[in-house]
Amino acid sequence: MNKIKDIDDEAFLALTALRYLDLSHNSIRSPLDKFMFQNCNDLETLSLANNRDFRVLDKFEGRFKLLYSLDLSNCGISQITDGVLDNFKYLTYLNVSGNNIGHIDANAFSALTHLVNLDLSKNRLLGLNSHIFLHNTMLNRLSVAGNMFKHVPAILFQPTIDLDYLDVSNNRINGLWNLSESFVMKNKNILGRLSTLNVAGNKIRKLHMHSFISITQLARLDISNNPIECTSDFSHMMQWLILNRVIPNRGNNPRPVEVSVIDNNIQWDQFIKEVCPEGKTDKIEKTDKMLHQPLDEEAQKITLKTDSAQIDEEESDADSNRVQVQPRPIITFRGEPIEIPSFDDIPDHMEIVEPIENKSVVIWPVFTIWCAIALIVLAIANATIIAVRRQRNRHPNVDYTTLERGFIVRRGGRSMYQKLYEDCSIPAVHTDAKSGSRLHTIFQLPQKV
Repeated sequence: MNKIKDIDDEAFLALTALRYLDLSHNSIRSPLDKFMFQNCNDLETLSLANNRDFRVLDKFEGRFKLLYSLDLSNCGISQITDGVLDNFKYLTYLNVSGNNIGHIDANAFSALTHLVNLDLSKNRLLGLNSHIFLHNTMLNRLSVAGNMFKHVPAILFQPTIDLDYLDVSNNRINGLWNLSESFVMKNKNILGRLSTLNVAGNKIRKLHMHSFISITQLARLDISNNPIECTSDFSHMMQWLILNRVIPNRGNNPRPVEVSVIDNNIQWDQFIKEVCPEGKTDKIEKTDKMLHQPLDEEAQKITLKTDSAQIDEEESDADSNRVQVQPRPIITFRGEPIEIPSFDDIPDHMEIVEPIENKSVVIWPVFTIWCAIALIVLAIANATIIAVRRQRNRHPNVDYTTLERGFIVRRGGRSMYQKLYEDCSIPAVHTDAKSGSRLHTIFQLPQKV
């Protein structure tokens, strides 16, 4: 740790073989000369971390083909603009945590096509542009912990098909992905390879199984320090997590190679008691006898079998805090029947819902309704056009052309005017008043007497 404040513009120009440069924990102030590292073509790692007075991040000129690590954490940076990182095309690790970043331009990371690990934690971000990771298809680890996110849209992670670790802890998130977002995630395979998810320290009250059903590779999950409500949806989600061998991520314990359903239930037991402290949680008992039980149609549909007598007992005890123990249903997991645990601490009647993939059929009635509406609108438009045309055809089309362009004529070419005189070349025809016969008057010369 030094107290360096200023660096000469030519300090590193002669160090053409420089590979590792650590300027962290100083008092370096920006702006630095943009040509300072121009001749450092072999530079592999650069650290400017913990320079609180750095603040402004400018573009550095040079050919940094070997630079793979850049640490700008705790530098007081307030924003990242387009083009600033364009010369660091081969970065695989970028750390800008612990700054005052409140805005990142949409194309700020567009040149970092090899980026694998990105740390944006402990900043002042309210959100990210939905296309900010459009070119970061190799991104594997992302942390936006300690910001001010209220929601993390699923579409944000559509380009990051290899994302394995996601940390959105200590934000202001009040809910994960809803049913429609989960449907999109399932169809577009968003977060399909995610194995670790951390949403601890947020404001999440309700958790649903459909928020995780599309994350098929999920292995570790941290949902601690959230005001989660003890509801039937929480029960369904915990059942899904236990059966899919998703373990709590507290302490970052490595996941065992094979964890049984019983052991996994024990690991979640402490968290379940924190959410529902007044209840008692049953442990899952998996025996060889259960694994070889034949399945009937009702078991395959994943529905609870409760008779009318049990329902009447639950209604009579609605005012009390006691919870009736529900019969344990049997579901299929990896081709084997497994008994689902019942949670005595859940105050509501539990009913296992079908997975999200079976809910996709609801989209077809909606699609049919919209098609019917479109056809009705099209029919009304066609009827209106036909009516207007018929109304116009009832009136003759008269061409009221001015005298400057020609005579006015009726439809069909007939003239609008009547002749006021006869052509002189045609003999006039007169009618004798007495006889009523028609006489032809011919002009003749007078004869000699």
